[in-house]
Amino acid sequence: MTKCKNISPPKRKVCVGSLRSMVGLYIRNIKSPAFNSQDNQQEYTLVETLPAAVQTINGIDIFDDVEKSGSDGIPAVATILFFVRYRTDVTAENFLQYDGVNYQILRVEPLDLRREYLKIFAASRGDLTLEAAK
Repeated sequence: MTKCKNISPPKRKVCVGSLRSMVGLYIRNIKSPAFNSQDNQQEYTLVETLPAAVQTINGIDIFDDVEKSGSDGIPAVATILFFVRYRTDVTAENFLQYDGVNYQILRVEPLDLRREYLKIFAASRGDLTLEAAK
């Protein structure tokens, strides 16, 4: 039987029974722009719905629903952690959807050397279409 793994804050553990929230794992495909258009077509495909443990990260200041991001539009600081069973196909190129909110994956790392769980650092992304940026 697998033992629970310690996570922060101290005395908190992630176990198979802790993975109670369902998170959608999406992959983005970029298509060439339509004729006489300058915008690439983005298409998001649901890869799988994953059971996860969700933990928010304290200390993030958001003013007027605007979060600080880099010049490329990618959020600079993770606002939420997702713990899922280990998978090799989860990368920073994927997106997550949890409770109706889209999250961009900033970093993925195994929780330990046994590779039983993944720790996913993510930040709220908003609308996947980025229509306002056009």
